[in-house]
Amino acid sequence: MNRFEQAMTSLAGSPAGVLDFEWLEIRKGTGHGRAEVPFSSQTTKWVTVVALTGSACGSGCLSFLSDGARSFAAAELKTNFIGAVRNHFVVCEAHRVYSGSTTQVLNAEICSEKEGRMITLNRCMLTLLYQSYGGVI
Repeated sequence: MNRFEQAMTSLAGSPAGVLDFEWLEIRKGTGHGRAEVPFSSQTTKWVTVVALTGSACGSGCLSFLSDGARSFAAAELKTNFIGAVRNHFVVCEAHRVYSGSTTQVLNAEICSEKEGRMITLNRCMLTLLYQSYGGVI
């Protein structure tokens, strides 16, 4: 299974998977995805945006894993809320800004697909996990 397939498979059962998040494109250092906001009478819920951001950055991390890394753990997620959206599709652009042997940092922007208006700016730091001496993580 290649890294893109691994990233897509990891969405199954995750909060982003429930929102039907899908990666539209992943290339080295950048990912572009799309999800539907299911709230018809309310604005975007913060927990939905955080779940989408975490899953998008996690999927992006899986597609860019350093050699020998098996997985990752989220170390920090910062979200700045700028706007809201009602009953629209949102798009998420994730860009890798740092890739070391033990950590990766991705910036992500979530925008309204229809209006192009930004909803959140996000930064996610992920710790890379390698095979341990006692077994596989």
